[in-house]
Amino acid sequence: MKYAANAGLNVALYQYAKYTTATEAETEANYLLTWLKENNVNTDILIFSDIEAEASEVSSVGSNLSVFQSVLFSGGYTNQGFYASKSSTYLSSLVAVGRQLMVKSTTFIKTVNY
Repeated sequence: MKYAANAGLNVALYQYAKYTTATEAETEANYLLTWLKENNVNTDILIFSDIEAEASEVSSVGSNLSVFQSVLFSGGYTNQGFYASKSSTYLSSLVAVGRQLMVKSTTFIKTVNY
């Protein structure tokens, strides 16, 4: 990542979310935050969470994402976004999280036409 950034490439981090509870989300976020800090990753990096795992399709998915992003946010990593399917049962709760927490944010909602 460092060499790519030094070469002028845009670097982002993709996180495949599989947490199903707030506790799991917090644990996963703290693990990632520790890794980011240990590797001196610039706080401006985009951290993109993919919220498509079948396991994460729970009614608390929005609050779980909020917990995950809050941990990173408090660690200085405010450039966050998420990726979700338009068909997600709990899409509205995810979008609400995207609106309320992040200073810099990106949301990508996948639409697939068959």
